[in-house]
Amino acid sequence: MGLIITGNVMVDRRAMTGTGTVVLESGTPLEPFRRWAQASRKEGAQVWMQINHPGRQVMANMMALVKRRLRALGNGATQARRYSPLMTMLIGQFRLALLTRRYRAWLAAAG
Repeated sequence: MGLIITGNVMVDRRAMTGTGTVVLESGTPLEPFRRWAQASRKEGAQVWMQINHPGRQVMANMMALVKRRLRALGNGATQARRYSPLMTMLIGQFRLALLTRRYRAWLAAAG
């Protein structure tokens, strides 16, 4: 019994915070995560995964979309999006992580 809190699990491999970091993004094989969860819960412990995006630590090339859009706005372009490209990407990644978690819970309940 107990609670296991994982280290940071990144949602984008382009923005790693260090070597050896675990990444869970679209297309990541889920079998290693299943084995990890099964081993962790073997004695009845709960496992909480810390899903993380580095925010300000995002690499410079990821900021290119935002800089290009700001430059276009400065030159008179109108804002067509509700969110910045970076925010849209982050929302999508966190949404994917949430949907993946819900799908896994559904699979566990169904099988």
